[in-house]
Amino acid sequence: MEVPRVKHRPALTTRREFGEFLRNLLTYENCQPMTRLAARLAVLTWTRPVELRTARWEHFDLEAKEWRIPAANMKEGKHLQAHTVPLSAQALSVLAELRALNGERVQWLFPSNHAADSIMSENTLNLLFKRMGYEGKQSHHGLRASARSLLSERGWSAAALETQLDHAERSKVVAAYARSEHLVGEGSWTTEA
Repeated sequence: MEVPRVKHRPALTTRREFGEFLRNLLTYENCQPMTRLAARLAVLTWTRPVELRTARWEHFDLEAKEWRIPAANMKEGKHLQAHTVPLSAQALSVLAELRALNGERVQWLFPSNHAADSIMSENTLNLLFKRMGYEGKQSHHGLRASARSLLSERGWSAAALETQLDHAERSKVVAAYARSEHLVGEGSWTTEA
């Protein structure tokens, strides 16, 4: 039986490089406001591209500071349960900016530029990163690897990181007993970048 190859997405994994990337993201001029907000939310929440692109306002409980991603929005064929993502003050700020930009007129957080009843293209953030000069260095999905690598180096527990990334428990025995959601918390990992 052939073992499938793991494809690593481009990701910056040093504090210096990632900090520079974040500064460039915030100041890059050739960018639509909604695209920048999508990139900022992706950085702050570590969600999969499909989860970000298919996010609807109804998935958010802003009072509880939670994004409740339905199982249907998860990585195809991998998850059967919803996933809760805690929202930091920075993420809530991005959502407030997004609400001010789009108002109540759309169901999606990030609608297509071409049709409000459709979602943002899967290529939008990767094209932004390419225009910023990060082609082959940082991808949308690679933001998850950046977060995992940088926070692991800073001493965050592997269990908390894997829960935040919504990675399935590899051990069936551990998965049988680990039923609670051990969320990373409300702090932001980008404050010192």
